[in-house]
Amino acid sequence: MEAAVRKARVKFMLGFCMRNKRLQCKKRGNWCGPAPLGQMVMGRAQLTCWYPADRHSWRQDVRTSHGGSLIDMGTHCLDLLEWIMGTRIREVCGFQDLMTHKYRTRIEDASTLAVRF
Repeated sequence: MEAAVRKARVKFMLGFCMRNKRLQCKKRGNWCGPAPLGQMVMGRAQLTCWYPADRHSWRQDVRTSHGGSLIDMGTHCLDLLEWIMGTRIREVCGFQDLMTHKYRTRIEDASTLAVRF
């Protein structure tokens, strides 16, 4: 992606707005970032949102969104896991499908991933 942006001479930004939220440590009742949590061996993130079919929604047209639920919102979960775990994702496996809605183009409304850090 970086190479394509450089070659096209366009500006690019990832809008990971959730990264700037603060975490509240349940045991201590104070605010903390990823470092005080110790060695992380497993993380889980879930984002559930209902987008019923809407012919005016750009999210539901693969020609404008270029991806469904994973690209639109799931990337926020992955970004938060990387931030909390303090490391980058190294390997990904998963599946996605159009399971519930009848969007005007074939685009997934459900994604499930397992990642290795």
